[in-house]
Amino acid sequence: AEVVAFDDVDESDVLTTAAAVESHSEHPIAQVVVEAAENVSLPPAESFEALPGLGAKGVVEGKPVWVGNRRLVEQSGAAWNDAVARAVQRLADQGCSVVYVVREDRVIGLIAVADTLRPEAPTAVARLRRYGVERIVMLTGDTRAAAAMVASRLGIDDVRAELLPADKVEAIRDIRRNHQPVAMVGDGINDAPSLAAADVGIAPAEMGADITIEAADLILVGDDLRKLAEAVRRSRLMLKVIWQNIIAFALLFNIAAVLAAAMGWISPVAGAIIHQVSSLTVVLNSLRLLVDGHEMRHRWKHFREGVRKRRPLWIGGAVVLALVLYAASGVYVVGPNEQAIVRVFGRYVGEPVGPGLHVTWPYPMGKVDRVRTALVRRVPIGFRVQGGLAAEPPSYEWNVQHRGGRYTRVPEEAELWAGDQNLVDINVVVQYRVVDPAAALFSAGGNDDSRRGLAARLRDAWSALPALLRSSPAEPTPAELVPTAEPPAATTDASASLPPVLPDAAKENRWDRLVRAACEACLRAEMARRESDAVLASNRSELERVIAAATQAKLDAWKTGLQIESVCLGDIHPPLEVVSAFRDVAAAMEEKEAVISEALAYQVEKDRQSRAEAVASKARGEAAKSQAITVAEGEAARLEALSEAYRLEPQAAQFRHRIETQEAILAGRRKWILDPGAGSRRVWLWSKATGLLPPNIVEPEPAPEAYNP
Repeated sequence: AEVVAFDDVDESDVLTTAAAVESHSEHPIAQVVVEAAENVSLPPAESFEALPGLGAKGVVEGKPVWVGNRRLVEQSGAAWNDAVARAVQRLADQGCSVVYVVREDRVIGLIAVADTLRPEAPTAVARLRRYGVERIVMLTGDTRAAAAMVASRLGIDDVRAELLPADKVEAIRDIRRNHQPVAMVGDGINDAPSLAAADVGIAPAEMGADITIEAADLILVGDDLRKLAEAVRRSRLMLKVIWQNIIAFALLFNIAAVLAAAMGWISPVAGAIIHQVSSLTVVLNSLRLLVDGHEMRHRWKHFREGVRKRRPLWIGGAVVLALVLYAASGVYVVGPNEQAIVRVFGRYVGEPVGPGLHVTWPYPMGKVDRVRTALVRRVPIGFRVQGGLAAEPPSYEWNVQHRGGRYTRVPEEAELWAGDQNLVDINVVVQYRVVDPAAALFSAGGNDDSRRGLAARLRDAWSALPALLRSSPAEPTPAELVPTAEPPAATTDASASLPPVLPDAAKENRWDRLVRAACEACLRAEMARRESDAVLASNRSELERVIAAATQAKLDAWKTGLQIESVCLGDIHPPLEVVSAFRDVAAAMEEKEAVISEALAYQVEKDRQSRAEAVASKARGEAAKSQAITVAEGEAARLEALSEAYRLEPQAAQFRHRIETQEAILAGRRKWILDPGAGSRRVWLWSKATGLLPPNIVEPEPAPEAYNP
């Protein structure tokens, strides 16, 4: 707001000196000083040091400089005179924050910074009080006069000025001890400790310093202080919604659902649906936080006023929009794997239309029928598969699923006479698709039920809802059957030769009924030519091909535009009434096959055993032969070696032969070695008990008959 210089220093010198030091600081007042000197070349500042709660110091052009508040001047020991005091008092009376500029040992000037009150600040404070914030305190390091002036304009009674960062932290702790949790709002570097000490630290993203934003718990995007009151309102609304979700939906709703399921009032499936509904209500209740009621009401009011002022324009626009929408009814989309038949005034025109976006006459002049030509459709014969919740029984035996579960037998279709006058139950699945949409729609007279609209599907779902919510699923009821009609009378019109097919209660597609009637007729005719044993045991693939070809021939003769993809024979078995007798016959046949298999196994076992014994005997003979030859060859080689030794050294050979003979004779016997040079006489005694005794050993009291000198 103002720069005051003292003595021989001018104002520009004071401003550039202060800006040179403050250019290294992130404090808001420092940034204001630097912006005031943005058009002036600043001298370099060295040895910069930030003094929290006081200011900053540095060296500018070799001279120490201090820039800050009055405490910093007192710590620097700078000279203080009356002129400085009078200037400070004058600026304080104006509500300005005074920045002292000290160079070396004296105050060279003052910089007055006036706080500009933000226009939305009074509204933000008023809203905070309206939302129930009991106490609002201003904590600032500015002078008391400046702080009091701002507080009076905002309606704040409790003002604490000239505080250091530590003093702000202590003030917050004191408020926390005497009151409820504290939220601190600050944007300066000195506010970072206070934000960390408070229960909730709030900092504006655009005005706050980096360290302040790091210390804050909540960041306000933008510089609108009214968002603070909005944050308080949103947080309280969010807490209210959280308690609603916990008490009302997570506890009471689920407890009621569990009790209803335990009492059997609802089925397990309905319980699962209710559980998902509970989760959905939690989500929907939480989505209320995204809706601002005041803003919605304001927008609706503004919209109504705009409509009232421009009523003719709105009416004209509505008429134009209606005409455009009517014309747009002629725009249609053909999806992938689909073909469309276009009719104008009820007459088929052109060729089938492929996938893409197309245009025709608007309704009711133009009409489009879409057919999914790539869809393979399925028609059961002899049974139906019911939807719903009917439990599927375990398939321990082949006839179990013919008596319960989702399977529903249709005896009028399943029971067929074979060529040997035996009844056979057959389940068949026919797969077909539409190859000529025009013929299928107009000649066969059907429509594509797979292309039903959303309304029809919702009606079906609504009709199935009571069965879904019942505690015990109802027993499935067989669908109404299509009676087999008499052969049609000959006529020149292909469509007139179609068999009469009555609509059934299940609202089955006419194409399905035609395919079923044609395939059932061909199946009965072919079964009449075959024996039941052949059909039950084999020839299924050949029978499927024959029935498929015959059915296709009928459909082609009727010009239905339908093509049979495959005929699959499922279960082929005798009627359920003769299952026990059939099992007896099957058991006898299995026993016969088992005996035959055992005989064949015994035959194979004996054959392989005899072959193995022959091979073993032959191998033993070969081994004995090889052993005898090898021994003979070895003995001959030994004799030849002895003969050669006798020829070369007879005496050595005889000595060796004698020694080897002695080794063979004396092996395992007791032996004594005598010295032939000894001249004494030796007496050899023979003991009956011990045999020959060595000399000089006399047996006590020898028997006379045992003595043999």
